[in-house]
Amino acid sequence: MTKEIGFIGLGNMGQPMVMNLLKAGFKVKVYNRTPNKAEDVVAAGAQQVNRPKDLVIPGGIIITMVANDQALEEVVMGPDGFGENWERVAFIYQ
Repeated sequence: MTKEIGFIGLGNMGQPMVMNLLKAGFKVKVYNRTPNKAEDVVAAGAQQVNRPKDLVIPGGIIITMVANDQALEEVVMGPDGFGENWERVAFIYQ
């Protein structure tokens, strides 16, 4: 099992979840449509990426915690979405 997780969505639920993953010893890469929302988790040890597709690693896990279906479609199937590499990750989504 990988100890690296990609996480999309750093709102009221996402940010505390990332903090708990970091405390549990996971390496976490994060993406948020509003980049400055990543400041606290980056200060705690997360790595911020500029595009959702930058979260994908072979055998990795991506967790999405986004506001709605449109936001989910954007981060998966949008121009910089991770969907083109879907076979390389396990999906955990809300």
